[in-house]
Amino acid sequence: MPRQGTYSHLLVITAFTLALTWCQLTGSAWLERIELSAQDALMRLGRSAPRDPNLVFLARDTASASLEAATDLEQLFDLSQADADSRHALDLMTHEWPWSREVHALVLERLMSAGARAVVFDFTFPKPSPRDDAFRDSLARHRERVVVAGNIAEDNERQLEGEAAVFGVPTATLIPQTSPADSRIGFDNFWSDLDGIIRQAHYRWAMEHGVWQGGEQWSLASRALQEAGFGGVIPSDRQSHRLRFAGPPGTFPPRSIYEIFVPAYWRQNYNDGSFFRGKIVVIGASGNWQQDQHLTPLGLMPGPELHLNAINAALYGAFLHGVLPLVAALLIVVAAAAAGVMHRRVRRPHARFAVQVLASGLWGGLALLLFNYADLLVPCFAPLLAFNFCGISGMLLDIMIERREKAQLRRTLERYVSRNIVEELVDSPDQLSRALGGDLRQVTILFSDIRDFTRKAQVMKSAELVTQLNEYFSAMVECVFRFGGTLDKFIGDAVMAVWGNARSAGPAADARNAVACALAMLDELGKLNARWAAEGRPIFRIGIGINSGPVVVGNIGSPHRMEFTVIGDAVNVAWRLQERTKGTHNLLLGEAVLPLLGADFSTELCGEIWPSEDVSVAYGRLVDAAPLPDAAHERAVAVSAL
Repeated sequence: MPRQGTYSHLLVITAFTLALTWCQLTGSAWLERIELSAQDALMRLGRSAPRDPNLVFLARDTASASLEAATDLEQLFDLSQADADSRHALDLMTHEWPWSREVHALVLERLMSAGARAVVFDFTFPKPSPRDDAFRDSLARHRERVVVAGNIAEDNERQLEGEAAVFGVPTATLIPQTSPADSRIGFDNFWSDLDGIIRQAHYRWAMEHGVWQGGEQWSLASRALQEAGFGGVIPSDRQSHRLRFAGPPGTFPPRSIYEIFVPAYWRQNYNDGSFFRGKIVVIGASGNWQQDQHLTPLGLMPGPELHLNAINAALYGAFLHGVLPLVAALLIVVAAAAAGVMHRRVRRPHARFAVQVLASGLWGGLALLLFNYADLLVPCFAPLLAFNFCGISGMLLDIMIERREKAQLRRTLERYVSRNIVEELVDSPDQLSRALGGDLRQVTILFSDIRDFTRKAQVMKSAELVTQLNEYFSAMVECVFRFGGTLDKFIGDAVMAVWGNARSAGPAADARNAVACALAMLDELGKLNARWAAEGRPIFRIGIGINSGPVVVGNIGSPHRMEFTVIGDAVNVAWRLQERTKGTHNLLLGEAVLPLLGADFSTELCGEIWPSEDVSVAYGRLVDAAPLPDAAHERAVAVSAL
């Protein structure tokens, strides 16, 4: 039979799973953001794409731009062996900013003469410049091996097929503006995901509206691959392709563009130009000051390095693929079902928690393996969320049910067993179970009995007697519990209580608590008697005997009826002391109790009790207790049993 709350839990996890599945199927923004972050973690932990050594980043960086401030190049570099073009290029870099486009012509000529397979300019050149003719002629001369960037208007990046779509191409003073666009032009756009991070590249794009009607545009990476003779690796569709990056920013290290004109660098760093032979060279900006930095899963990356990663991914087929939304939704359902099976099969909380952690780790490991060796991005967050929500909610349900059942058991047992026994039974069953087998302990025993109860029972109506007796027992038992005692049993109208059997504060503290309880019982009875007398009901008088000593504590009885109690001489002495209170006093203490009381109570000798069975000779003493200064009637009497 299902436990209470199981159906409610099933309803909650079913609703949660359906809601999460719906979010997955509809592409909920919050879920997509978290999922993308989880996949970025895989990107950082997993393997990178192979890095093609024939891809070079030539940078217009801070070092190149700072030449503007130099007044004597000979002081910076030994230009005695520099040719005229190198001197002219360095001179242009030094005296003009922005650089004359003749610099780019000189760069292109130098790279082509060195045998570069293709040169890519990640600059758009949107407006005419006075020295465009030199760059135009160089672009025309090497048109089969050079690419220049165009740009799809930024106001249309979120709606790539909107009415405002415009493909910005280089000025007509460099490349003729034709339709379709000149094959030397490729768009340099990368479109980020909704969290602003670039993870993918488009290699082709069709402009269905705007200036270039019906024309298909190719990306800078696609044009570079085509010009370099690798057109066959370019994806043929117009979809975005998730890149497996070759590594973090700097994997394609930027090389200062001015170095190719300095003879010492050209010789030492580039082996007189043979370094560039057969390579694809991307020329672009490097550094925040040029505002061409983009967020990627691996960090802030310069735009030219993004293009190099797009080229590299196409060369090695290093593209990542996601699963269909329906498959992702199915994974959520399977994860929730797995958590349900675990909830039913693994009952121990610690074992279930361990299984839950292990299963979560295994799923993360499987996702990493699929990422590394199958180029597959499986959902990480949503299935784990479903699995852990269902699992943790199941554990919380079990904890609540266990607490509710324990509280219910506690309330039920307290109707029949002393409260501290119940606490030990429910909270520390192992410790109590050792005592149930039999254990010798130092305890303090209290017996309380109503005087002349038989006569009162004969004259009172049964209902009235039971009502008054229950009021009396309630007050007496509350005193026992207040001072940490165990209600051992009711013997007719007598009460037996024990200190130190289930839980002990030490023999002395147990004895002091027992005496304090006895005085409190007398005070409570005084209050009851005052009320009963006012109501016209008979009053009760009681006698109390207290003794301390070693006893056997255990579960005693027959297989049909067991009772957790204490047996021993100290118990018998306590009963006899209670019997002796039928004279003039209502509280007698055994000899073993007196040394344990310390200074908390004062005693006064009040007489002798002659030998009788196991009590040989006893001396009575009046007792006063500081904790109870307002005792309602005559004080307790202590008797020392010799």
